Amino acid sequence: EDIKMSTTPTLDGYNIHRYIDVITGHTLIEEEELKRLHNINLSDSDEEEQDVVLGELLEQFPRDENTDSDALQFDLGLNEIYKELVVELRNEAFKIEANGVVGINFNITPLMMRSGNTTNIHYKITCSGNAVWIVDQQS
Repeated sequence: EDIKMSTTPTLDGYNIHRYIDVITGHTLIEEEELKRLHNINLSDSDEEEQDVVLGELLEQFPRDENTDSDALQFDLGLNEIYKELVVELRNEAFKIEANGVVGINFNITPLMMRSGNTTNIHYKITCSGNAVWIVDQQS
């Protein structure tokens, strides 16, 4: 059976029977790699596709009217990383025999990493959620 995933604390049509555990996934990425991903995503997709992806991001992560377009395009570069982390959560949920993950959220933490005299910026991107056992409301 498919594992249901949601950024909301509930799933429409399902009751949460049991909360199993909080699960997390993370990745560490260099600032330059993040910029490269951003540029690839912008050049490989057409304008209409970008609008669809940005619209989906706005639905999942609402912004206020002061958010600039650069911030939204930065999110477009993160979209692939987010997808990979959600797959990681799905795998973790499967291992602990959950059939749903609710309350999925993302956190980005900048890290200053020194190597000799050089300081580089990396980002730790963390995805977490509640692994649950859900039952269909009609059951």
